[in-house]
Amino acid sequence: MLGLEGAGKTTFLYKLKINGYKKADVTQDMVYLKAAKQDPGYHFEELSSPTIGQYSIWEVPGNDVMRPLWPMFYRYLRIHGVFFVAGGQKG
Repeated sequence: MLGLEGAGKTTFLYKLKINGYKKADVTQDMVYLKAAKQDPGYHFEELSSPTIGQYSIWEVPGNDVMRPLWPMFYRYLRIHGVFFVAGGQKG
């Protein structure tokens, strides 16, 4: 899953992963992880769906440092699709 910084990738990922997880929960957890310097910047989750079965999602940061590395994820990993999240906070 790709998208610019602040587009909502992490919120989307954890809404898929945890039933009932709200944006406020994700925001609070990310503030904690970043303050504790425990957030690797990217997230990987294994998920399961009754219609799709088992699948995994890499969420890759959209900051200036990581954007040039985006092609590495779809060139060197076996993938079946790419989510590009285009959104963000209302200002």
